[in-house]
Amino acid sequence: MKLYLARHARIDPAADTRHLTLVGRQLARAVGTALAAHGDTVDAVFTAPDVACVQTAELLADRLDHLGEVRALVASLPARAAAAMMLSAGASVLLVGEEPWLASVGAFLVGAPSFPPAKPAQVSLVEDGRPVWTYDPEVRTFATLHIA
Repeated sequence: MKLYLARHARIDPAADTRHLTLVGRQLARAVGTALAAHGDTVDAVFTAPDVACVQTAELLADRLDHLGEVRALVASLPARAAAAMMLSAGASVLLVGEEPWLASVGAFLVGAPSFPPAKPAQVSLVEDGRPVWTYDPEVRTFATLHIA
């Protein structure tokens, strides 16, 4: 089972809305393209209900050729419940969220007390309960994901 954890792309913290900026939309598209080129696919996509998360999830799903719906989770869903939904949704699932909630989901999935917080648009892969890699959108590279 492959579980992809992605943080929403860039937003303007000074703006009245939490929509992605132009740079954020470009970054989300570029990350999705990199994942697709890496051979990654998803069976299901879940997102936190925040507008930036939904926008990021839709852009990533599009680049990964995911034709299913992007399912919004309820606000304040506990990490354990989010993980349970992911685990029952398919063999390869993407979850887009915000920090620190996303790190709490990651920690639950790997059975660790903590999980590295993600930068905007960063994606980490947990496979069969093990941390595998993280994609850093700033340097555009995949690196081994280490859990302390």
